[in-house]
Amino acid sequence: MSLFVPDASVLLKWVLPGIRELHLDKALNVRESFLHGRIDLLVPDLWIYEVGNILGRHFPEDAQARLEALIRFGIPQTGNTDVSWKTALCLVAKHKVSFYDASYHALAVLNKGIFLTADEAYVRKVGTDSGVQSLSQWQDIG
Repeated sequence: MSLFVPDASVLLKWVLPGIRELHLDKALNVRESFLHGRIDLLVPDLWIYEVGNILGRHFPEDAQARLEALIRFGIPQTGNTDVSWKTALCLVAKHKVSFYDASYHALAVLNKGIFLTADEAYVRKVGTDSGVQSLSQWQDIG
């Protein structure tokens, strides 16, 4: 089974329906593929802080409910290790990207998965041959 590491840009689309989000249908397909056991997902434990920051700042009235909804999906998460943060730092230096984004990417690299992001700027910086897939390129796994 394929392993994907979705970042905050993908996860947020799961709890922001009704808001005009680019590639919302693809993000929801990722969610359904995970829930039906067609793919595996894994996220770094920092995801909750990144998502919570965005929800708390932009949707304060229901940030807690939206974050709890994401938590209930039960995506496996992992903490930092020496190898993961060192890999992330290498990606930062090589591609001039943020440590936050590189943390998701490093997790995918270390687990032989694919980093899935809606952040097109990140994809342009690192290229798709480095274990990164743009959400815009997501294909239905059914």
